[in-house]
Amino acid sequence: MRVGFFAILLASTALLGSAAPLPKPYDPHSVHREGRVTHQALADHHRDAAVSHRAQATNHRIQATMNAHNQNVADRHRAEANRHTNEADHHSGLAAQHQLTANFHASQIPRGQRRSIDELE
Repeated sequence: MRVGFFAILLASTALLGSAAPLPKPYDPHSVHREGRVTHQALADHHRDAAVSHRAQATNHRIQATMNAHNQNVADRHRAEANRHTNEADHHSGLAAQHQLTANFHASQIPRGQRRSIDELE
């Protein structure tokens, strides 16, 4: 009875063990690979937001000029242009910070092990 029990126990653990996924080999640079991808994406996002805010600021300046005969409307457009310029400056600063961080992470990966962002997705 005991032999049969242990035989079943051993067989069941062998089946469970064989069904388990193999562990991935340890990659000491995985944090830097992920950090580079994440911060590059954030830098791109903030850069796009800055471009969009600059375009909107330009549009409001044009509208302010076109509505120069109506002081209230022109002032409102100038205020919106200033707000968009401030937002663009804010996003440009964040983009620069994220780009620096992405460059740092990229510098921590040995040259022979660097891959493009497309390979990581």
